[in-house]
Amino acid sequence: MLERPSWIFVCGCGHTGTTILSQILTESQEVYCNFIENGQFLLYNHFKTSKLIIDFEKNCIDANKKIILEKTPRHVWHIDFIRKSILKSKFILTVREPIPTIKSLFERTGNLDQSIRRYQDDTIQILRQKNKRDVMIVKYEDLVKQPEIILQNICQFVEIDFNLEFLDYYKSKKLWFIDNLNNEHTENRNIQVNKPLYRNEEEWIDSKFAKKKDLAIWMREIGNELRTELGYQN
Repeated sequence: MLERPSWIFVCGCGHTGTTILSQILTESQEVYCNFIENGQFLLYNHFKTSKLIIDFEKNCIDANKKIILEKTPRHVWHIDFIRKSILKSKFILTVREPIPTIKSLFERTGNLDQSIRRYQDDTIQILRQKNKRDVMIVKYEDLVKQPEIILQNICQFVEIDFNLEFLDYYKSKKLWFIDNLNNEHTENRNIQVNKPLYRNEEEWIDSKFAKKKDLAIWMREIGNELRTELGYQN
């Protein structure tokens, strides 16, 4: 009887590096991924969850892989349920400084309040999982500044063999979101995740954007406290 695949869930707020990190990890020959945000545990899939899990595990076994990587950022809201449903799962939760993340979300949505709320709520969900044995929190800034060290730590956590060549991920040109390719946003994301890690995070620190009234108030009331809880230094 074939052994059931183990699961890695990569999730977190959008625009914090979930896709780029998943792109890197899929360089491992041990890892199966279908490059879609499958959302097996999102509420609209509630009555299909069991079938989606069975199908995914069958595809993994057919591909002769032993580890499934599932990347759906919004699964960050469902970790406790996933933990009960798929025993021994591991969760990699990505975080990023608030202002660069909110700016990136705002450029996508055009809605500042929505961007702030998404960052806030998703990040609090992550903090609720802090220090759990099956959870690893990865800062986007650490990944781009110290990719080899961070990737070694991740590989050790999920129990796959580390290979420095994983960082050449962009040479294999894998396409994500293949269920929605005819979309400008999807095209831009695929361009981004097929480039080398981009180290100049400072360009996202926009003092003019940071001074937007609603954002500045939020940073004083909530954002700075979230930064501290995540371990960011002033």
